[in-house]
Amino acid sequence: MKKIIAILIFSAMLTGCTVGSNENNSLEISSSTFEEESSPYDTSSSIVESVSSSESELEEIKYHEKIRDVKKVTDSVQEDFEKCKTADFKNLNLSNTFVSCESREDISFITISLSNSAFTATDKENYATFKKYCEKIFGEFDVEHMLIWSGADEFSDEKIFFPLNASEYKEHLERDNHDIYITEYSDKENNAYLWWYPATAVPHWIVKGDIYDTGATVSSDAHCLSPSSIESELVESYVNDGSCNDVSYSLPFGDVTIGEAVDYFENHYLSDLYEGKLNNLSLKVNEVKVHKISGEHFYYLFDYSVCYNGIPYDGNGEIVTYADISSKYTLSGEAVMLGADNVDIVTNMILLPVTKTNQVEGIISLYDAVQIASEKLSDKVVFDVNKAELIYAGDRNTELLTASLSPKWKFTLLNPNDGKFYATYVDAVSGEFEYFSYTK
Repeated sequence: MKKIIAILIFSAMLTGCTVGSNENNSLEISSSTFEEESSPYDTSSSIVESVSSSESELEEIKYHEKIRDVKKVTDSVQEDFEKCKTADFKNLNLSNTFVSCESREDISFITISLSNSAFTATDKENYATFKKYCEKIFGEFDVEHMLIWSGADEFSDEKIFFPLNASEYKEHLERDNHDIYITEYSDKENNAYLWWYPATAVPHWIVKGDIYDTGATVSSDAHCLSPSSIESELVESYVNDGSCNDVSYSLPFGDVTIGEAVDYFENHYLSDLYEGKLNNLSLKVNEVKVHKISGEHFYYLFDYSVCYNGIPYDGNGEIVTYADISSKYTLSGEAVMLGADNVDIVTNMILLPVTKTNQVEGIISLYDAVQIASEKLSDKVVFDVNKAELIYAGDRNTELLTASLSPKWKFTLLNPNDGKFYATYVDAVSGEFEYFSYTK
């Protein structure tokens, strides 16, 4: 039964909130393929326990003939990109491409644990942590607003689909068992919401509720509020490349530059929220959307990624359909900022343990990856390359207990002839190519 629960929980993590809920997704997918593994995890000490592995989890690592030193490749990305723009790639338009790649000393294959069997904290310990989060974020905690999903033997298989009111099952909160798989806090009177999958150490979905005090019209209650529920006017969108750092708008809790807001979210939010070690996990803002609400006030909506060692995981949306939880491991979310350090809503903040790492000898350059993509794509279309980035991407295993990821060059393309987008991947180690077409 616990494997079934693991699948249900992970499905819930992808959809956003409660088991069985659905997030809007209008993407159509056309192709696919990728790989994975498992691990122990101590929530009381750190978000991740990273263990180096000298043995490859793959039967054989296939290195591309043009792999080079990781630091040399990542340090020369902009130089490589300029070389790409002057090269004769007749089916790729690189004139408006945004390139994202941080300098790295090394990169590895990594394994992420998705399994409930990795829990080491007891229900009693997790309850204490959950209570602490609520008090820290909302300033108070009332067990009457707490819901739990439990795999306890006394409940039938059907019962796990439905949340239990924690105030009616207080004995579960004091056990040294490992039966509680989701905890939720929903205080509709104060517009406070929190959804926590204990294996992630930090809450997965948070709504502080300050947006309700700004005069903004919200089309749903605090239960699993998403940014799309806020009625507002999109004023401007900025790629987070540093060029918009000095741009300032009047937020409900003070005038804040985009640079100041991004700096807080990327460099301070997690450490303010979580007292343990972050162990190479971080947040990266990809895009900043400025929305106008009532009066002269605005808010910043961040599209962000979770990163391991500075390399972002592949993002949601293009690959994951919420009806299919069996393939790719993707992870990205949104955050609403109402002030310099006021993160009022955050979605999909899933920080799961990286349990195994296997350092690679080198990676292929951006130029070589573009060349591979150009050779594989149709020569009858000139694709607009919107974004080029180095990411971690891969599959969850068939039992959804682990995910195995490798570094890949990802190119987001648009076919101007039919309006279709393409998420295109070149494995940075093997040079293998794949793509997914989709429509927005």
